[in-house]
Amino acid sequence: MYYVTVIEDFLVKIIHTSATTIDNIFIDIACLEGYFVIPFSNDLSDHGAQILMIKISFQIQSDRLKIVRKVDKYTIMDFIYKLSNESWDSIFHGNYVNIMSFLNIDLQIFYSSFPLIRTKRRNNKNNWVTLGIKTSC
Repeated sequence: MYYVTVIEDFLVKIIHTSATTIDNIFIDIACLEGYFVIPFSNDLSDHGAQILMIKISFQIQSDRLKIVRKVDKYTIMDFIYKLSNESWDSIFHGNYVNIMSFLNIDLQIFYSSFPLIRTKRRNNKNNWVTLGIKTSC
């Protein structure tokens, strides 16, 4: 399953009569080694900010293989078809939208429509591209 969670650790809008958390950051905690949120106050307005610091582990892949999502006209059509046939009743509750349910359904459809595939890396070495050209680019 997906471990999408919302990060709201502190109040970001503070006025004389109220304080609210209006910034929402959603992250998938399953692929992170760790994270923390720190407040950032600019002292110019009544709005503060949240800074999200994440630690991600990288897997070293083979020089010849890489893992990518298969995206072509058939997988795009499959994605559109599945989205159009999805019952979105669990998303709407009265006057508000359940964002977490929407994200879970959307991600499930995305991952099923665009599977991960292994492909060979292309050798993009252009011997005529000099260091000067690379620096200019």
